[in-house]
Amino acid sequence: MNTSAASQPIRVDIPPLYCPFPYAIHPQHPEMEQRCLTWLSDLGVSQFDQAKALLAIGNWAEGLACSYPVGAREAVQLVIDWAVFYAVVDDMFTELGPLGRDLARLTKHLSRMLRTLEVPKSGLTGDTPFEKAWQDIAQRCFDLAPPQVFRRWTQGHRTHFACVGWHQSFLTAGRLPSLNEYISLRGGAVGTAPSAAMVELTRGCEVPSEELDAPAGRVLHEAWAFLHGCDNDLASYGKELWDTRHTHTTDATRSTPFNIVGVVMHERGCGLPEALDRIAALRNQVMLLVVRLIERLGPLASAPMRSYLAGVGPNIRGVLDWYVCPRTGRYSNPDGKSPGAVHYTFTITDTPPSTTEVPRDLPTMSWWWEI
Repeated sequence: MNTSAASQPIRVDIPPLYCPFPYAIHPQHPEMEQRCLTWLSDLGVSQFDQAKALLAIGNWAEGLACSYPVGAREAVQLVIDWAVFYAVVDDMFTELGPLGRDLARLTKHLSRMLRTLEVPKSGLTGDTPFEKAWQDIAQRCFDLAPPQVFRRWTQGHRTHFACVGWHQSFLTAGRLPSLNEYISLRGGAVGTAPSAAMVELTRGCEVPSEELDAPAGRVLHEAWAFLHGCDNDLASYGKELWDTRHTHTTDATRSTPFNIVGVVMHERGCGLPEALDRIAALRNQVMLLVVRLIERLGPLASAPMRSYLAGVGPNIRGVLDWYVCPRTGRYSNPDGKSPGAVHYTFTITDTPPSTTEVPRDLPTMSWWWEI
């Protein structure tokens, strides 16, 4: 490890990110945050030092209340409990934890988690605090969600878990994918598919499959997932660089964070400022596409679909608002013990790109502009 590099503060200045949707937050979020922390404590999850540190710096509930600003308390509480708990599990066990580097163990672990979601009483969970929490989440969603929404939520996890394995296969091999392949896997690994089902749940709508599964509906979901993944990668690049410096050697590939920023720098042979400019420009084009899709789909949509479309913008904007420092310390205090180790900045703008530029060299996404 290069100790001099590891000790240096990291600064990432992200170009303005286009998002015309206004800030919003669920009015009951303070109470729901406390309920979530009590739930995790009662189950024993927060007794672990790493979980405790992650919960202390995350301010997760506020971010989720921004992403789901509308909905009955029980539904939004389920979303908060599910997302906060899964973030802790991901950090402790999956991406950077012991399971993430062992694909056989990871596959078994994720498959058991998936089956528990599909059938909460399948008998595949044990008595650990984490297994009890996951079964509780599965049962609550099974009891609360309409059948079609529950199916989309479980199928969304199936997509997510498959892409987590895809993601970890590159990490274990110590190499980076092409940008085209990275975009393909990141859209699933970021977890937008199950999160989108939670938009239906919290807004009390069950969208007909013929609308969500139509080509325009597919484009909306893929572009939405790209935005989630891209925004997360931009905000987390400094944290991931810090993690890499503290856990990897100086090998040219393994010292590059597995992140769209690292992939662009590696593939294009450019420095950080140019990579950030390229990614922000692409990301803002996709945001404009999503805005136009919502405007186009709305007038002809069913009432459930209109309600659902109204939840897409806040879901994207809410995550961005959570990333703004100092709302969360997750990406500036990488291990919960190093405040100020990373400093990142960005602004949110409602000014769209002045021209439309289709990324013809990225066929996994260029088709979105053809629908």
